[in-house]
Amino acid sequence: MSGEHSTSRVGAADGPLLQQLLDQAPAMIAACDPRGVYLYVNDEFANACGSTPAAIVGRRDDDLTPDGMVPRLLRPGESAAGDANAAVGEGTIGGRRTRVLTVRYPVRSPAGDVVATCLIASPLANDDEIRSSLESAVERNTELLRALDQMERLAYTDRLTGAWNRRHLDDAAVIEMSRAERHGFPVSVLMLDIDHFKKINDTYGHLAGDSVLRGLATILQKRLRPNDRLGRYGGEEFCAILPETALANAAKIGEELRALVEAHAFVADDKRINVTISIGAGCLDDSMDIAGLYRRADEMLYQAKRTGRNKVCH
Repeated sequence: MSGEHSTSRVGAADGPLLQQLLDQAPAMIAACDPRGVYLYVNDEFANACGSTPAAIVGRRDDDLTPDGMVPRLLRPGESAAGDANAAVGEGTIGGRRTRVLTVRYPVRSPAGDVVATCLIASPLANDDEIRSSLESAVERNTELLRALDQMERLAYTDRLTGAWNRRHLDDAAVIEMSRAERHGFPVSVLMLDIDHFKKINDTYGHLAGDSVLRGLATILQKRLRPNDRLGRYGGEEFCAILPETALANAAKIGEELRALVEAHAFVADDKRINVTISIGAGCLDDSMDIAGLYRRADEMLYQAKRTGRNKVCH
């Protein structure tokens, strides 16, 4: 490079790709020879100075008008002792106060002599912009997490009753059976079915039937413990998985649920609907898989129905 070089672009010998990289870089780039003559500036740098590359290259800061044209913050200058340095400064660029990160470094000849100083500068957001960006990012992230949580709930929840759906119930059963196998905990299951549900639909209508299903899910959920898992097994049938619960205790919980439902005032169109449930309880043993555990409780449920309904069998 030399002071007589007066073009605003890298020569063709340096390759078209290098030319494009410099000219289209989002940072402000400029280079001066040791006398302070501009050898190269890219469009981003020239725009920040309110000028063009052709109007800057080949001239010194003292030759440029008005007020030097190039903000002092962006002048490459000579790096002391030929060392690279980086700094954050603030100045007026494009008519507004701007914080800028500047990196200045020497360009050396093959013999090691400093033949130019290059500057690369990037504007930094001010504190208000940073704060606004962070707040916006936090808000968007919160909205995303809320949407993901809602999607997850929809994926695992029965829409009518709010209880877990069969898919989530099966997942919970597998997890609790695995825990029971590792730690020797008992696991019990309650199968619950509304007695004569078809008659409720035929007498009061399907909307009333839906109301009964929702009310039943609420009653069951309130009595069950935080670690118990309630799901809609299908139709008017529900299933409750009771971790760390022996069969006798499961039957006791089942009896409490049965009594709560019988005493509850289900109402549709200002008419009371008498609702009872039958319950079967089963407990995991070493030979069972998930289907076997469900089947054990289901067999007890049908025994409750065959022997008069509104009872718990285990």
